[in-house]
Formats: sequence, structure tokens, C-alpha cells
Amino acid sequence: MKNITQHLKRTLSLKLLGGILVLSGCQSIDITPGPDLTATFQIYEQPSGSLANDGLDLVMERAKLRLVEVQELGKIDFIIDTLVDVGGNIADVAGEDGSQAVLLSGVSDVVTICPGLDDAEQPDIKNGQSDFKITFENSFLTPSIWGNFAECIVATQVAGLNQSDVETSLLNLDFTLFLGEAIPLWNLDIDLVLIRVDGNQKAFGKTRNIAVDFRVDSDELLEIRVPAEGGDVIFDFGTSFTQAAVRTRDGSFCCYFEEKVCSAAIDEVCAPKPGDIQLQW
Repeated sequence: MKNITQHLKRTLSLKLLGGILVLSGCQSIDITPGPDLTATFQIYEQPSGSLANDGLDLVMERAKLRLVEVQELGKIDFIIDTLVDVGGNIADVAGEDGSQAVLLSGVSDVVTICPGLDDAEQPDIKNGQSDFKITFENSFLTPSIWGNFAECIVATQVAGLNQSDVETSLLNLDFTLFLGEAIPLWNLDIDLVLIRVDGNQKAFGKTRNIAVDFRVDSDELLEIRVPAEGGDVIFDFGTSFTQAAVRTRDGSFCCYFEEKVCSAAIDEVCAPKPGDIQLQW
């Protein structure tokens, strides 16, 4: 997935002025929060599952299937780009360091055109759209952003085939972006996002139902959670999808899908050597 702060100019309309309430002093306003994914976010931070030789093959198969499911969704990172763009529009009011007496609280309804198959510079309404809500309170962006993709066209490829043709992915999904914590509008750096989608996708000549969550960061790390013994474990995929760092309640492992072996990671560094604890499937 591309860096989550690129391609910021996809917005069709930003319904900002009607949704912003400017408050000062000690006034407050009730802001209806979006879906609370704190518990799910915490699983990614502190996984409760464990890896063991027994059943390891099933865990690895689940991981591969989940990876394909997420990869083949297509290029949905444009929605994060739009979020950053919206934040940039209101950051000037919040002030460079949040020291202004004006505090912003409110709700913004955002409509953005989907990028389509070729990600053209000029938005085309035929590519469908995404509608979502962001809320901000006392000049902080609240952690949950939620909305939907409606007849939204993005580009996708068959997972795992570097030379595969780009195909159309048609999305009709509800989604939530969860940031983990409130972020100041005057310093809107989004480095880590939990994404949950639920709905259906038409691609590769078939329609499938999807209900999945995953995390991405600005270093292009993709994290997926997979059921294992005692709870979930977290697979961290970097530039290569043939291996992953796996975080568990017992520590971290480096797992290699082609070799079918996992080695204990030292300080989360993958550098296997003779004598390391190994698991095989």
C-alpha cells in the first residue's frame, strides 16, 4: 500500500463550513462519536495468541488467505489522503501550535470521488464515491472516521503476482478508520491507521462478501490479525509477502512461508542463526 500521505487532490466536495462550529473559552458541544475500535486496536498492540507446532499450518493458511483478501481490495488508501487534505483545510483556523483562543468542535461530511482504474488527475463521477464523517473536538481530530464506498471503482491486482494485469475492483463497503487516539488539528501527522471494512466487492469476475480489519502505517507496513492458540497473533508484512514478523504473547517470530519455518526474533529483528527456537509446519 502506498505511503498514506500521497495523492491529496481527489476531493470532489468538502462540506466543511456548514459542519464546523467555532467555539471559544470554556464552551463545549456534544459530538456523536464514530465506531469505537479501541479493543481491536489494542489487540494489534498486545496480541494474546500464541504460536505452537500443533496447528501452526492452519494459522499460516489463515494468514495467507487474509493477506490475499486485504491485498485484493485494491487501492483504498485515497480515503486517508482525503482525510489529511480535509485536516489541512481547517488547520489554519486551529493555529500552528494550538495556542489560539479559538477551539474547533464539529462534524464534517466529506464526499470524495474514487480514483478509478487509472487514478487520473481529473476526478470522474462515473468512478463512484466515498462519503464519510470526521469529528473534531476542542481542535483535536477524534480517533474514529467512518463512512462508506458506494459503487466505488479502484484498481487491484491478483495478490502475489507482481506482473499481473491491473483490474477493476468495485466496492460497496462500510468502513471505519481508527487512529487510536485524538490528533491535534495543528499537527495532523497520521502514521498508523486501523481500517475495518464490511460489505461486498466485485472483482476478477466474481462478487465476494468482506468483513476484515487491518492496520497500515506510513512506512508501508501492513499488519493483519489471525486467530491462533489462545487469541489472535499479528502478522507484520513489509515489502516482501513471502515472510512476516509475527507478534505473539510469547514474543516475536520471523516466519518464512516458502521454507515453512518460524524462528524466534531477537529484539524483533529477523536474523535467524543456529540454535534459535524454531517452529515448523
